[in-house]
Amino acid sequence: MSPSQPSLSVATGDNLDFAWEQLSPVPSKTDASHAEAIPDRVRRVAADLDELDLYYNLPNAPRRYAKIKEYCSSELSNIKDLPFDSLSQQDKVDIVLLTRFLEHLSRHQTLVEESHRKVQPLVPFESSITALCEARQDGRVMQAEQAAHDLDEIRTSIVQIQTDIQAGRTTASKPTAHQATKVIENLRGHLQEWFDFYSTYDPAFDWWATTPWQAVDTALAGYIDTILFTVVGIDPGNGGHDQIVGEPIGRAMLLSELSHEMIPYTPEELLSIAHKEYDRCLLEMKAISNELGFGSDWKKTLDHVKTQSAPISKQTDLVRHLVNEAAAYVQHHDLVTVPPLAASTWRMFTLTPSQQRTAPFFLGGPSILVASPASSMGQPLKAAVLRANNRHFSRAVALHEMIPGHRLQRFAERRHSTHRAALFSTPFLTEGWATYWELLLWDRGDFFVTPEDRAGTMFWRMHRCMRVVFSLRFHLGELTPRQCVDLLVAKVGHERAAAEAEVRRSLEGSPLEGAYGPLYQAAYLLGALQLRELRRVVLAEGRMGEREFHDAVLRAGGMPVEMIKALLLGEALSPRYQTRWRFYD
Repeated sequence: MSPSQPSLSVATGDNLDFAWEQLSPVPSKTDASHAEAIPDRVRRVAADLDELDLYYNLPNAPRRYAKIKEYCSSELSNIKDLPFDSLSQQDKVDIVLLTRFLEHLSRHQTLVEESHRKVQPLVPFESSITALCEARQDGRVMQAEQAAHDLDEIRTSIVQIQTDIQAGRTTASKPTAHQATKVIENLRGHLQEWFDFYSTYDPAFDWWATTPWQAVDTALAGYIDTILFTVVGIDPGNGGHDQIVGEPIGRAMLLSELSHEMIPYTPEELLSIAHKEYDRCLLEMKAISNELGFGSDWKKTLDHVKTQSAPISKQTDLVRHLVNEAAAYVQHHDLVTVPPLAASTWRMFTLTPSQQRTAPFFLGGPSILVASPASSMGQPLKAAVLRANNRHFSRAVALHEMIPGHRLQRFAERRHSTHRAALFSTPFLTEGWATYWELLLWDRGDFFVTPEDRAGTMFWRMHRCMRVVFSLRFHLGELTPRQCVDLLVAKVGHERAAAEAEVRRSLEGSPLEGAYGPLYQAAYLLGALQLRELRRVVLAEGRMGEREFHDAVLRAGGMPVEMIKALLLGEALSPRYQTRWRFYD
C-alpha cells in the first residue's frame, strides 16, 4: 500500500488551488486478482521508502518521523493478511525479514527523534528553517517580505545562542555538540536550496530576501566554528586532526541492534567470544614469531613484516598481482564460482590523503581503492602508510576486498535475489563474507605459507577481534575514543596513525543518524564465525559441496546469515520468528 498523501494546499497559478486529498485514493489492499509477488512487494517497499526519503528530506523534521512510522504501520497491517503457511521457503524468509525491517525502521524513527532532543537546545532556530524549507517543498505561496522577516529572526536566534555558548550559559557534551554541527550544516544546505529555488526567478524575492539570507548563511557558518572550537575542542583552522568524537549509545540500544541483526548474544557474551578468539590468535602469532627467530616478541615480528613494502610507485602493481592471485586460487581449488566478467572488469583507484584519514588500508567492492603514500604527506605519515600497507598485510586485504570477497559478493548481489539487498543487507554478511574467506584460506594451510604472510594475516585476525572489543566497549561507555586507539596499538600492533583512522571511521558521527552502525566493526569477525559454522554444518551433513555452498550463499542475496541458514537447511519459520541461532561454541 502506498502512503497516504499529505493534505497540503498548493498554489499553481493566480487563482488555482488544489489539495492532494482531491486525488483518487490508493486502494488500501492489493486486489486478489493482481496479487503482488513477494519479491515485488519487497522492491515496492524499498521504492516507496525512497520516495518518502526524497520528499521528506529534512532529517529531523517531525513530519518525516511521523510519515515513515505511518507507512511502516500500514505495511505491517497488510502483511498480516498474507497466507504465510502456504508461501514458499524463499517467500517466508522475505516476509520474516520485511516484518522485522519495518518494525525496526519504525522504532528507529522514535529513537532518532529522542536522540535529537539532546541537540535541540543548540539549534533553537531549526524549526524556523524547517518551516521555510517545507513550505517551499509543498509549493505553498511564498511571501517575500514575510520570508525576509523570518530570516532576520533566524539570524537573531543564531547570534543569541552563539553568544550563550561563548559565555558558558549554554553547555553540551562533546558528542552532542559535534552532532549539532552536522545538523546545522544540513540545515544550511537546505536553506541554500530554498534560496536558489526563488532567487532570480522572483524579483521581489531578490529585493527582500537576498541580504537577510546571506546574513543567516554567514551566521550559521560562524556558529559551527564556535561550537567546534568552544565545546568540541577542534580548531576549524587545522581540521581538528587530533580529535576523535563519538557518541556511545548504551547497552539497551546495543541489545536492540543485536536483536535486529539476528545476533542472540549479549554485548558481554560477544566480548567474551572476541577475547577467546584473540587469545588463539596471539598463540599463533607467538609461534610465528619463534619461527622467525624473534622469540615470543610478536611485535618485533610485526616490525619485521612492516619493513617489507612495495617500492614507491609500485604499490598498485603489487595489489593487482595479489588480487589476481587470490582469484586464481579459489578457481583452481573449485571453492566458488567466479564469473569471467567478475574477474576481468574490475578497476583500481588510489585513495587520496584526505580519504586515508578514515581509510588507512584498501577499500573494495566494484573496484579496489589502494592506500599508498602521497607526495603531499609529511614524512612520518608516508612511512606509517608504507608500513601499514606492506606486502604481507596486503595479501589478506586484497582477497577480502575483491575476489572471493567484496568484489565477487557485490557482483552476485546485482544478479541474484536482487530485491533483498536494499532493505535486508547487513554488515554481518557483507563484512562477514569477506572476513570468512580470510579464515577459510588460513585453515586450508596452502595459501598463507611463508611466516611473513601468516603473520600479516594473523595481524588482521587480531584486528577483527579487537574491533569487537573497542566498538562494543565504547558504546557501553567503558572506553573513550583515545583509549580505543591505544587498544589497537597495544593489542594489535597498529601504527598509531592507522589506529586513529580506524577509530575515527568507526565512531565519529551518530549511528542513529546514518553513520557507521554501532555493530559494524563487530560484524567482521562475528559474521565470519557465523558463516564458518554454517559451512561446517552443511558440509558435515553432506547437503552440499564446498563450491555449491559458497554459490548458494552468494545467490541468497543480502540478509542475515541466520536466514541463509533457514534457506539452506529448510528450517521451520513463523511470521513472528525470533533469532535463536547460537553459532559459537
